[in-house]
Formats: sequence, structure tokens, C-alpha cells
Amino acid sequence: MMDATAYLERINAKVGSTDLQYLRYLQQQHLCHIPFENLDVL
Repeated sequence: MMDATAYLERINAKVGSTDLQYLRYLQQQHLCHIPFENLDVL
């Protein structure tokens, strides 16, 4: 199970409402803080 609180802390995001503006904010925070984590160069 994913720990949403830990994820928000990791991407340095605030808890917000469930609207489109907040979703865009979460996407931006994710892209800025976890850009290439699943990249495998081997």
C-alpha cells in the first residue's frame, strides 16, 4: 500500500483539494522532484 503522506513529503507538496488545479500542482511537483527515477541505463 502506498503511503500518500510520505509521497507528498518526498515531492515537497502540500495537501490540497481534489480539483484539477491541485492535480496539475501534484504533477508539476512530481516532475520536478522525481524526473528519472525509473530510468534503467543497463
